[in-house]
Amino acid sequence: GGLCIAATGVFNTFLKAGFKIVERRKHSRPVSYINPGLDATISYGKSDLRMKNPYRGNFLILANVFEERIDFRLYSDSPLEYDFEPEVK
Repeated sequence: GGLCIAATGVFNTFLKAGFKIVERRKHSRPVSYINPGLDATISYGKSDLRMKNPYRGNFLILANVFEERIDFRLYSDSPLEYDFEPEVK
């Protein structure tokens, strides 16, 4: 549902920024909103999504909901030197 869509957006945002993904579980079946292998599921007390910040700076993640999509943006007080572009459906 919606929580996993949000977790997937957060996961891909931090993945694109070069963060180390410490803990992440994908769904047991393909989901319709992103290509296989780029999804993330979370479940209270069972599975979590954790990242490690490899940079010295601080970050702010903002999500904006538009009619049929969510836009995740990561802001930093220092420039990032890493870029990864996932292919999203």
